Amino acid sequence: MAGRSTLYQSIFHMVDHALNNYINQGAVRMIHYLLPLFSSLMIIWIAVWGYSLMSGRSEAPLQDGFFRILRVGFILLWG
Repeated sequence: MAGRSTLYQSIFHMVDHALNNYINQGAVRMIHYLLPLFSSLMIIWIAVWGYSLMSGRSEAPLQDGFFRILRVGFILLWG
């Protein structure tokens, strides 16, 4: 009976290992695919926000916008 439990444990361990590798590789591929898109959108957002600040159309103060840009940058960098 002990032989069956170790057999099942080894099978479940192999399945768990294969599934973890599959999920991790899929997540890495998706991040590498989406990172340039999000980086480009962030640059466009900063440019539009800066233009609205220069033209006086934005009500947000400069310090608030600076910290907002830092938060988004940290999310993109470590997200």
